[in-house]
Amino acid sequence: MRLIQKQAIILPNHNGKVCCVRYSILGLIKYICINVIYSDIDGYHNHPWNFTSIILYGSYKEILWKDGKIKSITHSIGSVIKRKHTEYHRVDPLTSKVVTLFVKGSKRNSYISWVKDNKIIRESKFWIMQGFSKEELRKVYKRMNKYDKPDNLK
Repeated sequence: MRLIQKQAIILPNHNGKVCCVRYSILGLIKYICINVIYSDIDGYHNHPWNFTSIILYGSYKEILWKDGKIKSITHSIGSVIKRKHTEYHRVDPLTSKVVTLFVKGSKRNSYISWVKDNKIIRESKFWIMQGFSKEELRKVYKRMNKYDKPDNLK
Protein backbone atom coordinates (compact mmCIF):
# COMPACT_ATOMS: atom_id res chain seq x y z
CA MET A 1 0.00 0.00 0.00
CA ARG A 2 1.29 3.47 -0.88
CA LEU A 3 1.43 5.89 2.04
CA ILE A 4 0.16 8.82 -0.04
CA GLN A 5 -2.09 8.29 -3.05
CA LYS A 6 -2.76 10.89 -5.70
CA GLN A 7 -5.50 10.91 -8.34
CA ALA A 8 -6.07 13.61 -10.94
CA ILE A 9 -9.51 14.49 -12.25
CA ILE A 10 -9.32 15.67 -15.85
CA LEU A 11 -12.51 16.66 -17.63
CA PRO A 12 -12.60 16.19 -21.43
CA ASN A 13 -13.27 19.87 -22.19
CA HIS A 14 -10.23 21.05 -20.21
CA ASN A 15 -7.81 20.12 -23.00
CA GLY A 16 -5.81 17.76 -20.80
CA LYS A 17 -5.47 20.18 -17.87
CA VAL A 18 -6.22 18.95 -14.38
CA CYS A 19 -9.30 20.39 -12.72
CA CYS A 20 -8.89 18.61 -9.37
CA VAL A 21 -6.28 16.48 -7.62
CA ARG A 22 -7.19 14.15 -4.77
CA TYR A 23 -4.63 13.20 -2.12
CA SER A 24 -5.15 10.46 0.43
CA ILE A 25 -3.10 9.00 3.26
CA LEU A 26 -2.87 5.28 4.14
CA GLY A 27 -4.90 4.10 1.16
CA LEU A 28 -8.16 5.70 2.27
CA ILE A 29 -8.76 7.62 -1.00
CA LYS A 30 -12.05 5.77 -1.44
CA TYR A 31 -13.31 7.21 1.85
CA ILE A 32 -11.55 10.44 2.74
CA CYS A 33 -9.18 12.68 0.83
CA ILE A 34 -7.81 16.16 0.41
CA ASN A 35 -9.08 17.76 -2.82
CA VAL A 36 -7.18 20.56 -4.52
CA ILE A 37 -9.70 22.12 -6.91
CA TYR A 38 -8.54 24.33 -9.78
CA SER A 39 -11.68 24.49 -11.92
CA ASP A 40 -14.93 22.80 -12.81
CA ILE A 41 -17.13 22.69 -15.90
CA ASP A 42 -20.18 24.78 -16.76
CA GLY A 43 -22.36 21.75 -16.19
CA TYR A 44 -24.11 20.30 -13.19
CA HIS A 45 -23.17 16.84 -11.93
CA ASN A 46 -23.89 14.58 -9.00
CA HIS A 47 -21.64 12.10 -7.20
CA PRO A 48 -22.10 8.35 -6.72
CA TRP A 49 -22.14 8.84 -2.92
CA ASN A 50 -23.30 11.33 -0.30
CA PHE A 51 -20.42 13.49 0.88
CA THR A 52 -19.24 16.09 3.35
CA SER A 53 -16.65 18.67 2.29
CA ILE A 54 -14.86 21.15 4.55
CA ILE A 55 -13.02 24.06 2.94
CA LEU A 56 -9.48 24.34 4.32
CA TYR A 57 -8.14 27.00 1.93
CA GLY A 58 -9.71 29.37 -0.61
CA SER A 59 -13.33 29.81 -1.55
CA TYR A 60 -15.78 28.86 -4.26
CA LYS A 61 -19.25 29.57 -5.49
CA GLU A 62 -21.39 26.45 -5.63
CA ILE A 63 -24.31 26.45 -8.02
CA LEU A 64 -27.00 23.89 -7.25
CA TRP A 65 -29.45 22.61 -9.89
CA LYS A 66 -32.82 21.05 -9.06
CA ASP A 67 -35.64 20.53 -11.55
CA GLY A 68 -34.45 23.36 -13.80
CA LYS A 69 -33.97 25.87 -10.99
CA ILE A 70 -30.57 27.08 -9.82
CA LYS A 71 -29.35 28.40 -6.49
CA SER A 72 -25.92 29.91 -5.78
CA ILE A 73 -24.04 29.70 -2.47
CA THR A 74 -20.57 31.05 -1.66
CA HIS A 75 -18.40 28.87 0.58
CA SER A 76 -15.10 29.90 2.21
CA ILE A 77 -12.57 28.59 4.74
CA GLY A 78 -14.31 26.60 7.46
CA SER A 79 -17.51 26.01 5.48
CA VAL A 80 -18.96 22.52 5.92
CA ILE A 81 -20.90 21.36 2.86
CA LYS A 82 -23.06 18.21 2.94
CA ARG A 83 -24.58 16.89 -0.28
CA LYS A 84 -26.62 13.83 -1.17
CA HIS A 85 -25.84 11.66 -4.20
CA THR A 86 -29.09 12.89 -5.74
CA GLU A 87 -28.07 16.57 -5.67
CA TYR A 88 -26.57 18.26 -8.75
CA HIS A 89 -24.03 21.05 -8.53
CA ARG A 90 -20.93 22.65 -9.95
CA VAL A 91 -18.23 24.70 -8.25
CA ASP A 92 -16.59 27.87 -9.51
CA PRO A 93 -13.38 28.60 -7.56
CA LEU A 94 -13.09 32.23 -6.49
CA THR A 95 -9.38 31.77 -5.68
CA SER A 96 -6.60 30.17 -7.77
CA LYS A 97 -7.21 26.90 -5.96
CA VAL A 98 -9.47 25.57 -3.24
CA VAL A 99 -8.38 22.90 -0.78
CA THR A 100 -11.03 20.74 0.87
CA LEU A 101 -11.22 17.79 3.22
CA PHE A 102 -13.62 15.47 1.39
CA VAL A 103 -15.39 12.58 3.15
CA LYS A 104 -17.33 10.12 1.01
CA GLY A 105 -20.34 8.15 2.20
CA SER A 106 -21.11 4.67 0.96
CA LYS A 107 -21.47 4.28 -2.80
CA ARG A 108 -25.08 4.66 -3.97
CA ASN A 109 -24.49 4.62 -7.73
CA SER A 110 -21.81 3.25 -10.03
CA TYR A 111 -21.65 6.34 -12.23
CA ILE A 112 -21.89 10.14 -12.29
CA SER A 113 -24.75 11.88 -14.03
CA TRP A 114 -24.75 15.31 -15.66
CA VAL A 115 -27.47 17.78 -16.57
CA LYS A 116 -27.87 18.78 -20.23
CA ASP A 117 -30.81 20.93 -21.37
CA ASN A 118 -32.45 20.34 -17.98
CA LYS A 119 -32.31 16.56 -18.48
CA ILE A 120 -30.26 14.14 -16.40
CA ILE A 121 -27.83 12.09 -18.52
CA ARG A 122 -25.23 9.43 -17.68
CA GLU A 123 -21.65 10.64 -17.91
CA SER A 124 -20.46 8.87 -21.07
CA LYS A 125 -23.53 9.98 -23.04
CA PHE A 126 -23.12 13.55 -21.72
CA TRP A 127 -19.58 13.85 -23.10
CA ILE A 128 -20.58 12.34 -26.45
CA MET A 129 -23.41 14.89 -26.66
CA GLN A 130 -20.77 17.59 -26.01
CA GLY A 131 -19.01 16.47 -29.20
CA PHE A 132 -16.31 14.16 -27.84
CA SER A 133 -15.68 10.81 -29.53
CA LYS A 134 -15.41 7.55 -27.60
CA GLU A 135 -11.71 7.47 -28.50
CA GLU A 136 -11.14 10.96 -27.05
CA LEU A 137 -12.94 9.91 -23.86
CA ARG A 138 -10.81 6.75 -23.59
CA LYS A 139 -7.66 8.90 -23.83
CA VAL A 140 -8.87 11.24 -21.07
CA TYR A 141 -9.75 8.40 -18.70
CA LYS A 142 -6.52 6.56 -19.50
CA ARG A 143 -4.55 9.73 -18.71
CA MET A 144 -6.40 10.14 -15.40
CA ASN A 145 -5.54 6.55 -14.44
CA LYS A 146 -1.84 7.04 -15.26
CA TYR A 147 -1.52 10.50 -13.68
CA ASP A 148 1.22 10.72 -11.07
CA LYS A 149 2.96 14.07 -11.56
CA PRO A 150 1.48 17.54 -11.00
CA ASP A 151 3.38 19.03 -13.99
CA ASN A 152 0.34 20.81 -15.41
CA LEU A 153 -1.25 22.26 -12.30
CA LYS A 154 -0.53 25.91 -13.06
